[in-house]
Amino acid sequence: MTWSHICELIKIDDELERSFYEKECYKEKWDVRTLRRQMDSALFLRLATSRDKEGILALAREGITYEKPEDGYEVTYDHHQSSISGL
Repeated sequence: MTWSHICELIKIDDELERSFYEKECYKEKWDVRTLRRQMDSALFLRLATSRDKEGILALAREGITYEKPEDGYEVTYDHHQSSISGL
């Protein structure tokens, strides 16, 4: 984990949430950009309130996040995170 990761993580007040992102960074080898994106999309809170925790984690690993704007769900896809084999 780099100093930039640590600078992002210390912004989180909740110890449990910070620990979650720290473990995910290590386990999934997130770069700082991915960490910021997952924090901005509230991955921890979405997992805490979701019934399908494994499903959300699987989507997060693929660079897909679900956000809930006022008018419904919005799906975003990070093209920099994904890779297409065979091309």
